[in-house]
Amino acid sequence: VNKIRLTGGEPTVRKDIVDIISNLKQIKGLEVVAMTTNGLMLTRQLVALQRAGLDIINVSLDTLIPERYERITRRKGWQRVMLGVDLALQLGYDLVKLNCVVMKDFNEDEIINFVELTKNKNLDVRFIEYMPFTG
Repeated sequence: VNKIRLTGGEPTVRKDIVDIISNLKQIKGLEVVAMTTNGLMLTRQLVALQRAGLDIINVSLDTLIPERYERITRRKGWQRVMLGVDLALQLGYDLVKLNCVVMKDFNEDEIINFVELTKNKNLDVRFIEYMPFTG
């Protein structure tokens, strides 16, 4: 194993997430520690996470429209997520990845907007197909 990705739930809700990353970085042969997050806590935690050794950051973000963000997440926070993405870029993360689940009649009209965003910022967008749960 040379790469570990922390995912969720939401890894940043753990009070010991900085220690977890720091401890992972001590593992011989482990080259990369990555994390996928909803991005809400990045402005508060990313500096410490980077110091602990976080190498790669992925942010799950399904819309670039604040009102849609509130509708799907049932909370405010879109601007905080975007500030966290910008902070990651300012801190020198080479490439911040955005994971976007594309949903018919919700955000399919934003695909071009996500692509345009990558022209102005060092971002990589991964479009993920929506998998409805019917069971």
